[in-house]
Amino acid sequence: MISFIVDLPRRSPSYRKVVYALSEIGLRLNTKFAIFNDEAVAPSTSIKIRYGENESKKFLGLNLPFGKGTKIGHLVDGKVSLWGQQTDRGVDCVSGVANLLLFNHEVQAVNAKLDNKGVLPAKEHPLVKLGLSTKPLVENNVQYIQRLLNKKGYHWKRGPSVWGKKTCVILTHDVDGPQLHTPFDLARAFAKFLFKNNKFEANSAWHGLLTLMLKAKDPYWRFDDFMKIEAAIGAKSTFFVYPGPIKHVPTHINDPHYNPSKHPFPEMLKRLANDGWEIGAHYGINDHSTKDFEAVKLKLEELSNSKLFGSRAHYWAKCWKNPMSDWQAMCDAGFHYDTSCSNQALGFRSGTTYPTTPSLFWQDTCKKPFVVFPTAVMDAYLHHRWGAASSAEVSIELENVIKNTQDNCGALVLDWHVRSLANVGVYEGMATPLFLTLKRLLENSDTIFLTGIEATQQWQQHIEKNVLERPYFV
Repeated sequence: MISFIVDLPRRSPSYRKVVYALSEIGLRLNTKFAIFNDEAVAPSTSIKIRYGENESKKFLGLNLPFGKGTKIGHLVDGKVSLWGQQTDRGVDCVSGVANLLLFNHEVQAVNAKLDNKGVLPAKEHPLVKLGLSTKPLVENNVQYIQRLLNKKGYHWKRGPSVWGKKTCVILTHDVDGPQLHTPFDLARAFAKFLFKNNKFEANSAWHGLLTLMLKAKDPYWRFDDFMKIEAAIGAKSTFFVYPGPIKHVPTHINDPHYNPSKHPFPEMLKRLANDGWEIGAHYGINDHSTKDFEAVKLKLEELSNSKLFGSRAHYWAKCWKNPMSDWQAMCDAGFHYDTSCSNQALGFRSGTTYPTTPSLFWQDTCKKPFVVFPTAVMDAYLHHRWGAASSAEVSIELENVIKNTQDNCGALVLDWHVRSLANVGVYEGMATPLFLTLKRLLENSDTIFLTGIEATQQWQQHIEKNVLERPYFV
């Protein structure tokens, strides 16, 4: 067992941040731990780790480096990238973890660079600009602390992760525009060709019109195909479905343009749920409050005849200016997890391959923990026509994401839109990267496929098992 001793005033502005950071560090050490304010109450048999302003020479445990400044950023220990403050005793990794997981590293860019959807463009994200988006910075910080323990004489190794020695892969699909045979979708495709000379949209338009005239299957309606592919590899996925217009919420111009209440959506959603696939909410850009999320959840539960646990924002258009507030509203609405944490490029927005538990920041207890998964890979990020990187750069970045997740036995969230499997027109070239990525993951026998709620429940059990005590916030 590890006992973290927080030597800071409980009314200090940084106190809650430190407790949260130590909680996330403890969960990555994969052992039972507790957080105390007073060394005297810590079990005598535990490994004691102290973090605070005034180093105590009488303290027999590990005094972690503590930085008193505000300059937190990229540091290197040997060849390993860290995120924290440099001190005369080493790197303050605790402040670095707090900075990343509370998204303070993004504040300056978010305040100045959000686009009209309320999203930070990938090229403006600080980790992308520094070339660090595929680095597991939080896990590297935890390993640095482990090395300090070893230097102190504690010959202790981390236990197996929540998934043992395996990598958890969560297959997900955004249901944005899964039809091409509708008048709106055909008209939009032809309009983009005529007015923007988009030849890929022209391909989509003609393909859609021809298949409609021949009464063939809608090219974008690929639910059955995904089910067959996933069944063949022993996997089931999570489909994030747009709820359609919500009465008290204005629809954003960039929201999807379909209504899941209309045929054939309700039948498809019920079938997916009955066969063991998960339905999640792909809420609109203007959905922000607990009331909004409750309405979204209720509507989709009625349509799918299933319980909803997970959510994801359309265009990642949530959780930028005040992520904790948005996630707390989702939690209050009854959601258990969210997968909207993406920097719009390959990699980890907050520098971690693991899920995070933001509810450990806003509440004292560990009851009903709300979990956030980083979505590190999306179909568009792997196609040079959609992303900024070249094909060669994309291949290197994808391999870095996969390898870093595997090395840390973390969770890898893949996001492929339902219509991408059509592999025609606008989405030509989107299917091949999926098969290549799955092939790469299946080459490793230590890969397990879970739905979003399955992975969430296992992480929640990990918290219940290992977090023994935390101080109450003032």
